[in-house]
Amino acid sequence: MSPGLKGTLAAMHRSVAEPRLPRVEGVLGIGLLTTLLAFIPNPHLGPEGFAVPKEAALVTLAFVVTLASRSLIARRFDRLEVALVCSTVLGFLAAVAARNPWVAFRAAGVTLAGVAVFVIVRGLDDRGRERVMGMTLVSVVLIAASVIGEAYSVIGRLAPPGRAPGGIIGHRNYAAHALVIGFPALSMTAMKSKSPTAFFWCMGLTLTTSAIVLSRCRAAWIAVLVIGALSLVLVAWKRPRFDSRRILICAICVVAGAALPLLVRPPLVWTSESPFVETSRGLFNHDEGSGRGRLIQYAATLKMIADHPFLGVGPENWANAYPQYASANDPNFRSLDLQSVNRLPNSDWLGFAAERGVIALACLVFAACAGARRLWRTLKDQGGTPPAITGITTLVTVVVLGTFDAVILRPESLLLAAVLLGILVPAAGRNVPGGAVVLPNRWAILVIATSLVFVLQVARVVALALVRSPDIGHRELAWRLDRGNTVTGTRLAQYWMVHSRCDLALPIAETVLQREPFLAHARTVVEVCRSSQH
Repeated sequence: MSPGLKGTLAAMHRSVAEPRLPRVEGVLGIGLLTTLLAFIPNPHLGPEGFAVPKEAALVTLAFVVTLASRSLIARRFDRLEVALVCSTVLGFLAAVAARNPWVAFRAAGVTLAGVAVFVIVRGLDDRGRERVMGMTLVSVVLIAASVIGEAYSVIGRLAPPGRAPGGIIGHRNYAAHALVIGFPALSMTAMKSKSPTAFFWCMGLTLTTSAIVLSRCRAAWIAVLVIGALSLVLVAWKRPRFDSRRILICAICVVAGAALPLLVRPPLVWTSESPFVETSRGLFNHDEGSGRGRLIQYAATLKMIADHPFLGVGPENWANAYPQYASANDPNFRSLDLQSVNRLPNSDWLGFAAERGVIALACLVFAACAGARRLWRTLKDQGGTPPAITGITTLVTVVVLGTFDAVILRPESLLLAAVLLGILVPAAGRNVPGGAVVLPNRWAILVIATSLVFVLQVARVVALALVRSPDIGHRELAWRLDRGNTVTGTRLAQYWMVHSRCDLALPIAETVLQREPFLAHARTVVEVCRSSQH
């Protein structure tokens, strides 16, 4: 073989085995925007019209970026990443034994996608992480702009009834979670940036603050108070190098953003005359309203964990098991609704233990502690660098939000947390070739796993697009593509029962009850059809 040809082949091999980082960064940037923008504009679909496309977009991003990042995954994993991999594997094991394996494998796949993005982002070089950080913060500002635009009727109504202003996220609470996760990094960037980008980041900080206030999300407000106090302590202790004038400008932007909704009330339908005052007064109220409902839910979830300590009930199977533990006056359980319990629990950490087991939660806690330890060392060794302070506050933000709501169980918040923490938490052994810690060929296994989850997510999106079709054939196809959707199955069974086709309705309703035994509507179909057969 000639030297020229041999050199060409060697160059081709390097281009496949070690793709150029800008390509990975571009895929991450496009994937971020796609995941945040993805939704099906059908008001009848409710929250699923936003959650399902975003989950599919996140899994697609993980699949594509994994294909382009073989060299980044081949490096040696540190303890943090090993713990995350172990937690993810336990999630898939829990899915095998779940009552509703369809939704369990999809939910475990979403977690896998988030972990894959986190690992790949940590493998980027400094310039690559800086570019991805910029694209991520642009996405955060886009969320804030869409929330404000919906609140003030600039872009029309996007969120389902009772969920506004959610903007492109589709729910005010979930939008607030995403914004607060990005808030520390956005603040740091606004204080460090120079003209002409400084104006954009300062305006983005103003918009983000306004959107958080408009959301009236108590978990988000509590998280802002916590990270604000923590930031003041860390800055006073380490005194990082910031321009005092820039700090003053950013403070003015935050105050202006918080004041805007108070001075110009948006045309939203609120039951209170002073909604912001009411939210602030009830910030820590656990005697009534959603605070009381959370405590009742937490008590029931702890019982669930005690009954299923090792592998839990299966990812996203918490809602199927919850009615068994609900008390008589539990406000979280609506027995006459097609979806009797919200899909996700109001706590990441209790939900994670209930769905995937206490060992999976312990792995997650270990990973968080390892990340916090790495950031703390960086903070001490490098004299309080702004990225270390931002990393600590971002990690604390995720922990606080996850205590009161579902955050890392949601695709958009999981993606933002994975990218930002992947950038901010230093990786041990970065760019160390080979040295597989967990699996002999992690890249191939990750490609296969993400591709299988990608197929499940595509089927779910197609089913969601067909489920409201007037053609019964389309609805039957939707049920065949997504056998885990008990709402779709129940509606289809009711349709056939009303049309005196119990031979078709009964098998569907029985399948639904296998997935969700406490669903009253499906049980009614079974009882009516069985009585008609006798």
